[in-house]
This record gives sequence, C-alpha cells and structure tokens, in this order.
Amino acid sequence: MILENIGIFRASNYAFENSSVNNHYLTGNVRFSGSLSNNILSGTNVGFLVNGLPAGSSDYNFVNNIPYENSFVGFIFQDDTSNPNDNSGFITTYLRNASYMKFQNTYRSFTNYDSLGVFTDNVKGICSNNCRIFDWSLKKSDPYFKNTNVCPDSSRPLLHTVGGVATSESDCQNLVRGSKYLGSNVCGIYHLRNAREIIGDAKGNENGLCESNEDCLFTPNLGAYQGHGILRKANSIAPYHCGDIPKSEGNLSQIRLFGFEENGY
Repeated sequence: MILENIGIFRASNYAFENSSVNNHYLTGNVRFSGSLSNNILSGTNVGFLVNGLPAGSSDYNFVNNIPYENSFVGFIFQDDTSNPNDNSGFITTYLRNASYMKFQNTYRSFTNYDSLGVFTDNVKGICSNNCRIFDWSLKKSDPYFKNTNVCPDSSRPLLHTVGGVATSESDCQNLVRGSKYLGSNVCGIYHLRNAREIIGDAKGNENGLCESNEDCLFTPNLGAYQGHGILRKANSIAPYHCGDIPKSEGNLSQIRLFGFEENGY
C-alpha cells in the first residue's frame, strides 16, 4: 500500500493497525492526534513503528499530539443556502433522501452535535437525531493542516501500481485509464506528489492522478479542503508560488499547476 499525506484524529485505540498487509510505503506528512499509537500484529516491512515514526522504505514527516479542535470551520449556526432541511444548521431527525446531502459547499455534512459547540470525540459517527451541519473547511488561522505540503517535485514521482492481469499497453489501459505497461504483467501510473488532476476540464484522462500533459491542482493542505474561490496559476499564489513542471525526458513532463486564491475562512 502507498499512502501519502495522512491526518488521523482519535477514532479508535490506534491510528494504524496492521495485520497481513506487507510492504507499506508512507510518504509526505503524517499527523496523529491525542497521543495515538500504532498496533502491529503481523507483517513484513509495514512501513511504520508503534510510536508512529517511519520504518523501512517510508520517508514521511511525522508529528503526534496534534490538537484539531479549532482547525475547522466547525458547527454551523446559520441556514445553509442549499440545504432545504436545516434550521440554522440544525436538524432533529436524519432524513433518508437525497436532499439530506445538499450543502452550499462540498466540505459540509450533518454530524452528531456536541452541545459544547466544539469538535470532540463525541461527534464521531453517523448521526440519527440532533444533527448539526459541520464544515470541514479549514480556518485561516489553522497552523496544523494548512500549508503543510511543499511544491510538487517532478524528480520524485509516485508510482501507483494497478491490480489485474496485463501483457500489453492496451491491457493496462483497459484496466485503468492512463496506466502504462511496465513489464512482468505489471501496469503502473507515475503521478505527481501534492497535486491532483483537475477533473472535467476536457484535458487529461480524468483518473484523478496528476500525470504528464495535464492541468493539476496543487494541494498544500492536509485533508480534502484545498482552498476555495478562483483558480489561478500556482506560481502567483503565496506562500509557495509553485511553478509548472516543464517538458522533460522523465516520467513527468509538461504539467500546469493551479491553486485556489483563498485558503481558509
């Protein structure tokens, strides 16, 4: 398994629990909260130690005891402009219909409401009653998850290995769009770290991975939220000013990088 840029809040006794899966590669930034540790039941080259530090081929930057209570916009106490069910962000009973999932931004969901008004262990899990909208967008003031990832480096591509049987390039394309035949019945996709393909722009193969000859979104933050507002060229956006990937003979070439002009609320 290859895992890149992970943030784990307290959801169980352990952050990672490994049994029977071998040869993990963890890279980028890994953040645990609340003194979480790992449980290694079995496996070879599992990629991490019990205390969270990298092992084997893993090369991630690890930080534990990350406080997350004030990182997100959090509970909403105003009407959501797109959701027909909430009353100032609150709904008494879970509604089993599509309108339950309509929100004014993609980072909102109904969550168990903690009367303290903060994000704690009490809010985890799907709510069945007393649900309030929670916005998983980051605050501008967040120092833990915002702007943690550096500019993409084309000299350090990630290789996504595709499952399935293949003996040719066409076989690989039939398995997953964009995959190349690497020999020995293996298909793979070389893609850029800290970036994702911009979907729906009529350019690229629409598999979500940032590959050569595609327009991609630079992902500076840990998590789903990567900013909002107008998309601009990444080299114009502080604090990183990430440049495009030029034409080269390597595995990644001619990638235009974009980013959102606003990062955090």
